[in-house]
Amino acid sequence: MTSNEHSVWAYEPPAGREPVRQQVKISGLYETVVYRFDPPAGAPEGKLPVVMVHGIQSHPGWYARSSLALADAGHTVYLPTRFGCGENTVCRGGGAGIKPLDRAMDRIADHVQTETGCEKMHFVGISWGGKHLSISLADKKRAARAETLTLLCPGIVAKIKPPLPQRIGQAVFPVLGLFLMAVGCLTPLALALVLSMDERNIDVIGEDIFPLIWILFGISLLPTPWFLVLLLKFPIPLDDPALFTDNPDRREYLATNPETLHKVTGAFGMANRRMDQRVRKGRKLSMPTTLVLSERDRIIDNEKTIPIVQAMQEDVKIVTLPGCHTLEFEEDITPLVDAILASFGRGES
Repeated sequence: MTSNEHSVWAYEPPAGREPVRQQVKISGLYETVVYRFDPPAGAPEGKLPVVMVHGIQSHPGWYARSSLALADAGHTVYLPTRFGCGENTVCRGGGAGIKPLDRAMDRIADHVQTETGCEKMHFVGISWGGKHLSISLADKKRAARAETLTLLCPGIVAKIKPPLPQRIGQAVFPVLGLFLMAVGCLTPLALALVLSMDERNIDVIGEDIFPLIWILFGISLLPTPWFLVLLLKFPIPLDDPALFTDNPDRREYLATNPETLHKVTGAFGMANRRMDQRVRKGRKLSMPTTLVLSERDRIIDNEKTIPIVQAMQEDVKIVTLPGCHTLEFEEDITPLVDAILASFGRGES
């Protein structure tokens, strides 16, 4: 079964070069879609595999051209689909936190190693995917699998942010949630204690016990609105295709693509907030790292992103290319592909 029967590609892979569509188990209850682009006959041999991680709205279908170009250079390219994105219709826009995202990346790396036999691989993080990888690969065990890290316009400092009330909620609700969960756990215990009193103790309290029971019951329901907020969906403030590219055809694709993500849950927003906090701490990256920026980026703040990445990796190589945020959608992607291959070359002999 070819990929064309599933994902909607921004650039349709040519006949004979369609990627292999795979289902990879992330947990006991969840599988995700991964696309694998294989090198053609006659391509250079002995190259390490590539794991390319997409952004907050995108999916593997955006990145066929660069994947094919990297495969032509001899790399087997894997494009995993994030939980709740692209073709994944379960828990659409959801996200349970940083640890589940990290575990998903571990399962993808395990899958790549099983298929290729390579313990190391190149990681490419695009936009929001770059932010996630910059945090995830700071872990020593994960870093051991990374030959290089390439950050393509990483979503580390955004020019465009959610509305102020939404940002305040993302900051306040995690702390409030801990308090409400504590209340929700302790109050039923208090209610059970009251209900277990013998008649003599009830007689001492008198009729006041009945309002007390209702008050404790009401308090026990306080966590419910917090859990509902976790499930509510909020718009991603990036629905204007002009933010991503100046290419008219690609703008049309973004405007009509059914697999593009437009909303995320409150839980995802809180996880994203925690990611931002970790990014600001500047956890160190040990692998050779290349930061690729676009000159006309309307989504990412390049000037503020550079010092943060330099705090993570002092020896980071910085490349700025002409074009908009999604460099994949430029008419000529040769500069992008050359920059990625040069990044690989910093680690691969």
